[in-house]
Amino acid sequence: MTSVCAVIVTYNPGADLLRNVLALRDQVKHLIVVDNASSGAALERVREVQAQISCTVIYNEANLGIAAALNIGFRVAVDNQCEWIVAFDQDSTVTGGFVPALLETAATASAPGLICPVYIDRRSMTEMVMPRLPSGEPLTVMTSGSMLRRATYLKVGPFNERLYIDSVDNEYCLRIRSMGMHIAQSEKAILLHSLGKITFRRIGTKKLAATNHSPARCYYITRNRLYLIFHYPRAWRWILFSLQEMVREFMAILFVEQQKLAKIGYMLKGAADFARGRWGRQVPL
Repeated sequence: MTSVCAVIVTYNPGADLLRNVLALRDQVKHLIVVDNASSGAALERVREVQAQISCTVIYNEANLGIAAALNIGFRVAVDNQCEWIVAFDQDSTVTGGFVPALLETAATASAPGLICPVYIDRRSMTEMVMPRLPSGEPLTVMTSGSMLRRATYLKVGPFNERLYIDSVDNEYCLRIRSMGMHIAQSEKAILLHSLGKITFRRIGTKKLAATNHSPARCYYITRNRLYLIFHYPRAWRWILFSLQEMVREFMAILFVEQQKLAKIGYMLKGAADFARGRWGRQVPL
């Protein structure tokens, strides 16, 4: 039997955490939960998972960010000699046969650095758009639901903790590609996921989607996107896609979202801190 370890990062999870973990538990050999200093009722939900499910739970004393939490969980998986490691967000829900479908794709893919699922937005039940190459292969994907070999993680290296949160997944995908590996998508592995608090508003003939991220998240999104643009200048397809996303998100802030001035201010601060070389956790979430 192929040894697969799942790493779930939590931070003040909602009431569906236990259900999400239960849906995954029987599909993997090991399950590791890394909690980024949840508190109150959310912390009790993490403890409930530990009490009811056979798993390893690691409690960080502070919110170390998604990259550091992933690295903590991945190092435990590496120490457990798991052949494959698959990462998850706390609000992602796997469907039946999810992990076997990823393994099936991995067995037939050419030089796979990362195996990803099909992402379905749980609110609209539509497939999430991701940048792709002309061949149809995903250019970059979300960390949640993505699987890679233990050997690949050791070769590519840890997730970039300078980024703290946002674009951690994109950076890892671009790094994998820069090393000559590919991203393979399994059409049979379906992951239900939520990306922000998406709302829609029609502007003339166009329907504008808004993710409604907090001002602090706008800071990290801006700073870290600029980091990737300047550190991966040859990834021009991703850069074009990212610039289009930046324009679309800025328009959504102007015409749809609340806290417009605060969000624009934090975006400018993110750009300034990129120029200054200020990384890691700079503003509280």
